Amino acid sequence: EEHEKACSNASSKRSAEDVEDPSPAEFAQMSRQERKRHREKRRRGKVNAGFDDLKALLVQIDPETNDRDDINRVDLISRAVVVMKKLYNENEVVKNQLQEQDS
Repeated sequence: EEHEKACSNASSKRSAEDVEDPSPAEFAQMSRQERKRHREKRRRGKVNAGFDDLKALLVQIDPETNDRDDINRVDLISRAVVVMKKLYNENEVVKNQLQEQDS
């Protein structure tokens, strides 16, 4: 539930960044350069939204991330890798414990 709230906050934040798609008629009237610029702007919006979602999720999972409002993208990805490895290892321990209990 908290994850959904954090992601919805990130979604509402990025809604201002969303790029409206032109109608097919408008798209046909654009020059090749304008179409390329529009596609790139839309791509950047999706990348930004992905980083916002990742940060929102990490803030919920990892207290160290929660303390840093100004985390840059490189640090965000690095922290996500560390947290994912930690969660994977914890999951393996729990799986092994469950298998031992079943035996």
